[in-house]
Amino acid sequence: MDKYWAQRFRLFSRFDSGIQVDCDSLFSATPEVIAAHQAKRIYRVFTPSTKGSYTVLDIFCGTGSNAIQFALRGFRVIAIESDPIRISMASNNAEIYGVRHLIEFVCEDYFTWAWKQIQSIFVSQSGVTNNLGYTAALMSPPWGGPSYLDHESFNLSSIEFQNSNTNLWCALYLALVLTNGNVALFLPRNTNIADFLEISIKCIREIKMDSLNIEFELNLINFKSKALTVYFGALANANRRTTNTKSDHSDESDYLS
Repeated sequence: MDKYWAQRFRLFSRFDSGIQVDCDSLFSATPEVIAAHQAKRIYRVFTPSTKGSYTVLDIFCGTGSNAIQFALRGFRVIAIESDPIRISMASNNAEIYGVRHLIEFVCEDYFTWAWKQIQSIFVSQSGVTNNLGYTAALMSPPWGGPSYLDHESFNLSSIEFQNSNTNLWCALYLALVLTNGNVALFLPRNTNIADFLEISIKCIREIKMDSLNIEFELNLINFKSKALTVYFGALANANRRTTNTKSDHSDESDYLS
């Protein structure tokens, strides 16, 4: 645990200003420079013209590292987390960054919340019409702690949720439907990419996507791999389709893709 505590300022640069985290967050929260990069990529695709004009979902938000960076980019954020203590911590952290007013924290099981949302979506034989106004989603599912580093390859089937009747595909399916296919999935750096072949087939068959865009991005800090972000839909290949602009919140030399 000392190793992760020593890296706390990578998680929140304002840690000494009253940031609150639990032990799990020290090794599971998205490092700030990566969270800022993910938010910037989605910003490049949609670019909010006014504060809160687009709504992004932060699924399994933990103590708020991703939600804060989305809000700093001007997005309205719905941050979903089942642990009330973490919700309280995330709300406190958002206050410290001055963006609490842009974030709606939902303390509920993600699967329960998402299914209720989908009930209000019209589903036709030709596909899904998104009328909820959710622009995109960032999902950081539980990795099972640092033990993922003990294995040469991390299989998606090893991701477990509190609800034993669910799996990663179920979580991803709900997010894809809610956002019309625009999802960023944050995973361990040693994730088995071959697992996405099955996911790709399911996306086309079960969500009836005409085509499927997926991009794999290895996230580095100081030239060391830290995680993998998988972008779906309009979020895929955003760096190639838009003009590269200087980040307001992070140094792009800290990560490579």
